[in-house]
Amino acid sequence: MNINPLWLIRESGTTCGSSTIFRRSLVLLCSFALMSACSEDSSVSKEQHSTNSNQDETDTAEQDPIPVVKPVETEPEPNLPSYTLKFAPDSTNLDGPAIRLSAKMVKDDLLTATVTGYALTDVFGIAFHVLFDDSMLEFVDAQPADILTNTLAKGVYGASLREPGLIVYGGARFHPPTGNGGPITYTGMDLDSVELLTLTFRVKGAGTTELHFADQGHSLRNDKLEWESASWVGGTLTVNLSE
Repeated sequence: MNINPLWLIRESGTTCGSSTIFRRSLVLLCSFALMSACSEDSSVSKEQHSTNSNQDETDTAEQDPIPVVKPVETEPEPNLPSYTLKFAPDSTNLDGPAIRLSAKMVKDDLLTATVTGYALTDVFGIAFHVLFDDSMLEFVDAQPADILTNTLAKGVYGASLREPGLIVYGGARFHPPTGNGGPITYTGMDLDSVELLTLTFRVKGAGTTELHFADQGHSLRNDKLEWESASWVGGTLTVNLSE
């Protein structure tokens, strides 16, 4: 509502003295001035709020959308060839001390060859060479048996690929001197039907090949460091693709 201040002054003057009219007029003028200022501040505040709201909506609209995380696609494993294996030992005679090779398929194109000791007594040290056809078999790993390397046996044994087609294995038990500066003592182990070494190969293709011990490079010693005799028996591998 708009009220003319001069009209208020004129109306008030009909009942009051001049000083009273002046004071009342001054109060009214100040009140209208204050009301006008508050109204302007309210309008500015509303405009500012509207501007900020519009700006917030604009900023929200301009934000990048939340990226969609796609699952990682993994390539399918290649289809590995699968083989069957027949192993024919050179001898089936188990009389007397012997160290023998055997083999079996374990997974798809992987086979293991195991070296096992039979009727071995007082074994302190052992060494041998295993020969294989590297055009048909790929050497993967060699693991000496735990019985030869655990704390009880106190052995140091190892195997490695010396050259294509030749694996070297060897080791011995060890003991510290007895007492202060005493002599070194040697203690052997009795090994009967005990696995000494496991070899892992990857088959490159089907075929027939020999897996055997080299004529030279093998030895067997007792706890007196004397040579012991034993039969070293390999065999023939026949590998075919599975149907």
